[in-house]
Amino acid sequence: MECSSIQLNDLPNEILVLIFRNLNNINLLYSIIGVNKRFNEIAHDSMFTSCLTLFGYLTNGYIYPLPKIMLDRFCLQILPEIHHKINWLDLEPLTMKHILLSANYPNLTGLGLFNIEKQTALDLLIIDYPHLKYIDFKDTHDDYVEQFLLDTKTILPYDVDIYVDYKTLKRVTHNFRRNATQINCSKATYQCFDRIVRFPKYFKDYFRDIELNMF
Repeated sequence: MECSSIQLNDLPNEILVLIFRNLNNINLLYSIIGVNKRFNEIAHDSMFTSCLTLFGYLTNGYIYPLPKIMLDRFCLQILPEIHHKINWLDLEPLTMKHILLSANYPNLTGLGLFNIEKQTALDLLIIDYPHLKYIDFKDTHDDYVEQFLLDTKTILPYDVDIYVDYKTLKRVTHNFRRNATQINCSKATYQCFDRIVRFPKYFKDYFRDIELNMF
């Protein structure tokens, strides 16, 4: 009885897409971009390129950066190739600057920042995010939240949603009375998930809008 084997390249596109959708997008892009023209066309589909989490994480929630060989290939080849297709990036501190500077992201609408430390915030350049709609700060140092809210450091577009711990926001804005951070805050909708019993006097006038998400 003869044995037969079917390689990925023998499968129709519909089957390949079903297989690829069950894989991690980062591992998929790293593995198939550059293999052949057909795989490239599939990899460039928005379902694989629009939202990228460029770090690994363990079941206990621990976050770790991409291996250097993988990071280098993303920054030198993959991200410059698909940069215009990326709508959301999740980043961690050790590789964030390298990734942000590796390409222009003209259609970036969302940015998730995880465990960003003080030194990372101080190292970053002034950045313009013309299409940004969502900023999600996860365990991020006060200095980096401040970097985003100071109009001399970051140019935020109008009507951006900010997800950040209330206590952090209160410290950075000096209890919502700091003029230097109000320009960017006045463009933003603050998504509040903390249970606040009483808000400061100037809180509701500091932002374009506030949405209280208290369950």
